[in-house]
Amino acid sequence: MLKSNGRLGHALELAVALAALVTSVTSIWLSLSQGDDMAPLVQAQSWPYLEYESSNTGNNGTPEIDIMVRNAGVGPAKVESFSISYDGKPVRGWAALIAACCVPAQTPRETPDLPALTDNRMISSKLIKRVLRASDSVTLLHLPKTDTNAPLWTKLDDARFKLAFNVCYCSVFDECWVSDLRSTVQQRVKTCPVDAVPYVE
Repeated sequence: MLKSNGRLGHALELAVALAALVTSVTSIWLSLSQGDDMAPLVQAQSWPYLEYESSNTGNNGTPEIDIMVRNAGVGPAKVESFSISYDGKPVRGWAALIAACCVPAQTPRETPDLPALTDNRMISSKLIKRVLRASDSVTLLHLPKTDTNAPLWTKLDDARFKLAFNVCYCSVFDECWVSDLRSTVQQRVKTCPVDAVPYVE
């Protein structure tokens, strides 16, 4: 009888050991499986999305043009490259843009005095090599309307609808996308290309 009890005890110990082994293997499998499931979720919660915004009216109702880029995503965006074209031609900065689109007809285009034409009210910012947090925006151009700059301001107000953009930005996980800032379609890329004519301000 004692011999039978010994066999039963050994069998119970073996069963407990097997159950512990199965539990450990199952726990490891669940952890790995959940890790695989969590990775896309974490990446989705860090997804940036840049879009173009513009307006011709300030917060207090005064006429002022703002040309902006906003991060409408849920994660920070690292801007690696950015370019603007007007009428199919790339422009390197705000001065080139104003010269291309908005110099009044009676003004010589070869040597326009842009500070005078804008009444020294133009404010500009760069976008390349900046990080935009979720809901952050960068105002590329800001121009309040005055009696002096009214002819140029009116042309710029029309030109803001004729701008084309090309931007490449990356998430904190170095996932990168190319976008035109207008459509909801983003093209996934391994690395951001270098623009031939970057918009440097």
